Amino acid sequence: MPNDALYAFGHGLSYTTFGYSDVRVSRSSIPLAEANRADAKDLVSVSATVTNTGQRSGTEVVQLYLRNLGASVEQPVRSLQGFERVSLRPGESRRVTFTLGFPEIAFWNARSQEVVEPTHYTVWVGGSSRATAQASFDIAP
Repeated sequence: MPNDALYAFGHGLSYTTFGYSDVRVSRSSIPLAEANRADAKDLVSVSATVTNTGQRSGTEVVQLYLRNLGASVEQPVRSLQGFERVSLRPGESRRVTFTLGFPEIAFWNARSQEVVEPTHYTVWVGGSSRATAQASFDIAP
């Protein structure tokens, strides 16, 4: 028996369909000292191409999910860190870009301090929490 929600978080109904491709990160590695500044706002940009693959115009909520693997405290499998509403005509594509900084990649450690640790991050961009288009980056010591 599957143990899954009938509809994923962010799932929406539309009269058209959308496809996602070419997910990229602006940097594959970020130095820990740079990432651990609370005022760091533009550490890495994540971009993806969204295409209306259907026959009708439609609006899609493009969502960015993030996973931190290897942190000292267990992290969520996916956490929503950005979204943008995009309206597209049939066959039209648009590049959507999200910026991640300290507030988006930091977490609370066992000492109740908001920190960034040298770990591996995976990002997904799609129309729901089941997004499959992904890229990754590392925080280097």
